[in-house]
Amino acid sequence: MGTNYYAIPMVSDDVKTRIKIALDKNEYEVARDLMPSKIHIGKSSGGWQFLFNHNNGEYFGKNRQSIELFLSRCIIYNEYGDIYPYDKFWELVEAKKEEQAETTYGNVSGGLCFSNYSEFS
Repeated sequence: MGTNYYAIPMVSDDVKTRIKIALDKNEYEVARDLMPSKIHIGKSSGGWQFLFNHNNGEYFGKNRQSIELFLSRCIIYNEYGDIYPYDKFWELVEAKKEEQAETTYGNVSGGLCFSNYSEFS
């Protein structure tokens, strides 16, 4: 058992304004389409390194710099709704680096562990 982590990209002021205008006009589908979706970024399980969900490279590459660039523009939270500031999230990832690296379910690149699968449980 572990804890899943998600990111929601922050939107620009222009997009926020467009969402508000759509809501004021009762154009809920337009507003919904402008809202960012949550993205599963990985899982923290006891005794294992943090396992990143690569999402087939849609949001970030298999390296820390790419993940940092993506997450620096997101709100990070876990499946229980706890928000993790950017620095606290990386503290969690770093603290777990000393734990066993995934070998069956993932691969290690640059000291970070990435899932080979899209399903997390």
